[in-house]
Amino acid sequence: MSIKIVTLAEHDGSALKEISFELLGLAHRMSDDAEIKTLILGKDAEDLAKTLAKRGASEVLYIEGDAVASYSNDGYRRALEPVLREESPDLVLIGNTPDGWDLAPPLAARFGVPLASGCSAVQLEGGKARITRKAFNGKFVHKVSIEHASPVIATIDKGAS
Repeated sequence: MSIKIVTLAEHDGSALKEISFELLGLAHRMSDDAEIKTLILGKDAEDLAKTLAKRGASEVLYIEGDAVASYSNDGYRRALEPVLREESPDLVLIGNTPDGWDLAPPLAARFGVPLASGCSAVQLEGGKARITRKAFNGKFVHKVSIEHASPVIATIDKGAS
């Protein structure tokens, strides 16, 4: 069963942040036949979009403009919402970073779906995401399946598997 995964790239205007590549790698490890797209927002970031294309995204969706020239919750959410509705992904992976912590909750609220935050692993089982989260400094491990939400939105820890 093919699944559509969208990752959100992060950058500082001149260079991609490592989490962008980690999300792409995770998406590729999850499924050999997944359609993997990456979203990058910014202004004058075409070279960064080309770098993402070389690193394994099936397609890079580049949203450009003054409203997304630098990160803001409102600007990014307003730009992402119509693109995600049109793309209709099964899974949206966002870095568990300060920008991700800020953006993912209102984005999930706009779609009326739950948010899985601070995920240390994501696997696909029967075409559905099975998410692992750690709590209390790793003393507890939660394994969660979000069965009836589309898209599943998750913030992913650095080094997740």
